[in-house]
Amino acid sequence: MRLLPTLFPALLATTLYAAPNPVTTPDLHTPDEKLPASAERAAADKQKNQQVKENVIEVTEEQLLADPALLANALDSAIINGDADAVAILLPIYRKLPADKQDKMLLRFGEAMQARSTGNLSLAIARFREMIAEDPSLQPVRLHLAMALMADHQDEAARGQLEKLRSDKLPDDIRKVVDDALAALRERRSWTFNAATYYRYDNNINGAPRERERQGGRGTWTFPEPKKAHGIHLDLSAERRLPAANGWYAQVEGSMNSDWYWNAHNYDDFRFRLGMGGGWQNARWDINLIPFVQRRIYGNQGYSTNMGADLSASYWITPKWRLSGFAQAMRKQHDRRDWLDGNQYYGSLSALYAPNARQYWFGGINAMRSQAQDQSDAFKRYGLNLGWGQEWGLGMSSRLVGTYARRNYDGLDFFGIKRKDNEYGVTLSLWNRNLYFWGITPRLTFSWDRTASNHFYYDNHDQDVYLEFSKSF
Repeated sequence: MRLLPTLFPALLATTLYAAPNPVTTPDLHTPDEKLPASAERAAADKQKNQQVKENVIEVTEEQLLADPALLANALDSAIINGDADAVAILLPIYRKLPADKQDKMLLRFGEAMQARSTGNLSLAIARFREMIAEDPSLQPVRLHLAMALMADHQDEAARGQLEKLRSDKLPDDIRKVVDDALAALRERRSWTFNAATYYRYDNNINGAPRERERQGGRGTWTFPEPKKAHGIHLDLSAERRLPAANGWYAQVEGSMNSDWYWNAHNYDDFRFRLGMGGGWQNARWDINLIPFVQRRIYGNQGYSTNMGADLSASYWITPKWRLSGFAQAMRKQHDRRDWLDGNQYYGSLSALYAPNARQYWFGGINAMRSQAQDQSDAFKRYGLNLGWGQEWGLGMSSRLVGTYARRNYDGLDFFGIKRKDNEYGVTLSLWNRNLYFWGITPRLTFSWDRTASNHFYYDNHDQDVYLEFSKSF
């Protein structure tokens, strides 16, 4: 398929037009073409059109079917030139070829172009996604996909494709197209919704220690057996940016994160958040400050209310490198456990490197200070993370993340232990871009977590496998 290795090849000098019988050349002018500004230009245009007409080759459907290479070249040229009328005529003929004579990628591209021209964006997006899944290196297809997603108002998905394109080597004029599309998304940004859910199984929902008994100053302590819980994890979020002048914007956001267990309602956990603020952005910078309030409901009872603010900034150093920073300060206020009340501060610095549209690496460091009235519940935590995302052939994608953190508590607890934890985590997600339902691609996720603690109650490990369904729109 000739059109795939290049983004915008030169228009062909020869046009192929097929019909059951020889027909006249269609009008080459587009409805929005400007009228000649002078008699000289009119004469030049007339001569040019006459030359084009002389180069038209009139062939029948039978002749095209007898020469599959000629038919493929004609369809290929029509797609390159964005000639929807020619694609509509040639595509049904191309489908009549034996299966072993058809180029599957060319067929999909033709179907996508035809669907786009008739307003069937869902089909066009599906065909473009199938092509990207089979060969992630197809720049023109990824650009067509991004534009179709924009037309369908799937702005977050379109932004993701455009940012992947920007990390590739592109001609200057095409890079400008990508940058202009990203700028248009920033200007028109409306409500963005995200939803994710998966079945959750916890074999130790009550956090029972591995030790069943412990000798203490007041005798022997006996701890409960681990309790199993089955439920649903659900994340919902909504965000809207309201553009103002000179890159400034206002932002409103809300979210809910929940774990609901049908056999252990005492451990149901619902966390709600509402934030309103603003920021400034351009092609490289995005800076915002969002004050927020959080409310947590645990075990069907009010648990805590937190109020604070987030400050975030990201900067594209180059089209391949992005640096991000985040800081949060909040006040924790608990309904009944007032010994946990206090301020909490968090900060992180991370970098993203995308060598091309099919691969990205990221890593960062973070630190947290959580205060509490009881010093045994106050701690400092320092962490780091490293991740790798990859689009493979045959539609497969993967994302691997590793984390490490050190947590040190301020004071001795009831057992006379000053807690120190080393936290390790690994998460691997796999999915196939060819497999999706209503725009949702399932992800199979494997997670492993280990807390190596000097405290017997918190020294544990956990592993999980779940199928996650998520969608941004």
